[in-house]
Amino acid sequence: MSLEAQSFEFGEFVLDADEKVLLRNGKPTAITPKVFDLLLFLVQNHGHLIEKKALMEKVWADSFVEESNLTFSIRQLRKILGDGAHNSKFIETIPKRGYRFIGKIEAGNIENGGSEKTNASLVPVSVKPPLDGWSSRPVFLSILAILSTTVLLSAGFFIWRGEQAGNDKAFFDADSPLKFETVVSSDRPMTAAISSDGKYIAYSRTTNGLQSLWVRQSSSGVDTQVVDPEDGIIYLGMKFSGSGEYIYFSRRLRDEPAHIDRVSILGGTPKVNILKNVDGAFSISPNDRLISFRRYEPEKRSLLIANIDGSNTRQIFETTKTFTDNIFSPDGKTIAFASGQSGAGDQDFSVYTIDVENGKVKPATDFKWHHVRGVVWLPDQSGLLVTARIKNDDPQQLWRISLPTGEVKKITNTQNDFGSISATRDFSRILLMQSSLSSNLDLASSAAFDNVQPVTPASAGIVWTHDGDLIYTSASGGNSDIWLLKTDRKNQKQLTTENSADFNPRISPDGRYIVFVSDRAGKNNIWRINGDGSSPVKLTDGDGEKYPAFMPDGQFVVFNSAKDGALWKVPIEGGEPTQISGKRQYNVSISPDGTTFAHFTKVDGEQKLVIKSFEDDEVLKVFDTPAGLFTGREIVWPKNGKFLLYAAEDSNNVGNLWRQPLNGGSPEKFTNYTSEEIFYFDFSLDGSEIALVRGLWNHDVVLATAPGN
Repeated sequence: MSLEAQSFEFGEFVLDADEKVLLRNGKPTAITPKVFDLLLFLVQNHGHLIEKKALMEKVWADSFVEESNLTFSIRQLRKILGDGAHNSKFIETIPKRGYRFIGKIEAGNIENGGSEKTNASLVPVSVKPPLDGWSSRPVFLSILAILSTTVLLSAGFFIWRGEQAGNDKAFFDADSPLKFETVVSSDRPMTAAISSDGKYIAYSRTTNGLQSLWVRQSSSGVDTQVVDPEDGIIYLGMKFSGSGEYIYFSRRLRDEPAHIDRVSILGGTPKVNILKNVDGAFSISPNDRLISFRRYEPEKRSLLIANIDGSNTRQIFETTKTFTDNIFSPDGKTIAFASGQSGAGDQDFSVYTIDVENGKVKPATDFKWHHVRGVVWLPDQSGLLVTARIKNDDPQQLWRISLPTGEVKKITNTQNDFGSISATRDFSRILLMQSSLSSNLDLASSAAFDNVQPVTPASAGIVWTHDGDLIYTSASGGNSDIWLLKTDRKNQKQLTTENSADFNPRISPDGRYIVFVSDRAGKNNIWRINGDGSSPVKLTDGDGEKYPAFMPDGQFVVFNSAKDGALWKVPIEGGEPTQISGKRQYNVSISPDGTTFAHFTKVDGEQKLVIKSFEDDEVLKVFDTPAGLFTGREIVWPKNGKFLLYAAEDSNNVGNLWRQPLNGGSPEKFTNYTSEEIFYFDFSLDGSEIALVRGLWNHDVVLATAPGN
């Protein structure tokens, strides 16, 4: 496309097509090549609706990608331009179709600062009619997709295509990849299930911060709300009854135990509190007579069953480890469940079966994963399909477990991160939940904390150095690694290069050492490197450790045991760790004088911020947290020692910083951000800048089918 103009002005921005640079108020703005190409194409076709397919074919013409790349890039572009999805001044979203650049635009010569205007030849792209129903292109985005621009679906998949369970020749051996189709996409948490006949899909939806339950009719694509939205309610799981007449769902108020309710697929008044004090995942027996569910208590996790009306509850299994999914077999006689401990970073998760009548537990396989999320039976009970990952930072993939041999086969090999799973009775369609994170390192000055600027993709952890550099975590090198960003905010150096997950960095007070968590030795342990990334040393060798923090004198590193949450310390030069406290008190923030520490905890069921003494582990102060907001992540204790800072998010997943004066009083809102969650943050030593790791989760309900279905 030949254009007279080589630059375009809109608002405070100048887009230079020749130099491939975006200027904001005359200064270059950080932007990736693909996002730049996307912006340029939209600007060149100003005022015209550009369909998603046309955008993907133009911007990603040299590679096969999923629609999630476009969704992610649009989100990044909005962030760079300071644009809002619902109050757009530059990019307008046309639901289910595409996007249009709507900002007032002028074309000019970049050498003259855009002051010389020309008439740009803005050529529209041909627009095709929208797809019927919900057969849009698939949407996929893994937790590493902040760095990925291609998604390859390259593995074969054995999938059931029979009409009834028991047909042992009904598996379809596909050499070509699965077909994926996005049903619903949202930046809010979701859960979903497909009916056994495939006619309906139930899912939760968030509107104006309130979650509700919806049903989609597969043949028509028509969505119907069947449970009204309620303030503070979070949906955790849902299942169709075997008859297909009802939807059972678990939900809770934030930070309270969940309960299981039921509603007709046609809507109406739900039957509530069929079961109370449950923990999310549950299953309905095929004959609609039993419910299996989890219950978490301080010292144990239990698997229980009850009659479909909630009566006759009985425990059939307990463990000190974590349960994720549980699912009745097609004949209703057996329950498959996933259990293990992923906090240590090793491979401890596996899948088990339990006989409903006699409670006999057997491992479905001897194979171990780092984490197993979803489980579903194959129709003839010859195996199980699970979503699981081997390593800490691997995306969760589809795996098949053959029964009774226990043989394990990895089905997919993508960058997509699959969560919970459900399937139709004939296994012709599989519904998958997918959650993915896009997050950046953002910077703001103390003069304008609300004016944050994205700098580079980042994830788990961030800390300032004495020189004004930043140490942070990123997957830019393919793994989760520790990186250094220099004060010019342009030069970056990768400090760790092992084939491992390295994250949660902390720097010693003298700047000599960096400590972090790594699974390079098979479990999450605390490691030390020099400030330049050299001379790695393993400081701990337990069953899993996390949340390192330096004592003010730099002589010791405080950390948590992943097994029980106990607080320990280890000398920075190496040596035997010493236990400080046997109580669970994660991710502590240490006072500048090293005598006390702060952390979040529950007191009488309510989230509190507490300060304790290192000497005797006694509670010294207790502070309320903001009502109705979610807290529980990082706490920063500034050098002046007069207050604490922490992040809290609202029901729309918007995070802000709050300040708690140590002399008492209510928490005070410190920032006024209107989008994105805050995962980590830190202040420069002179207090002039703040660095934050902020971002958005994207949640997709995805339908998978084998080729030919």
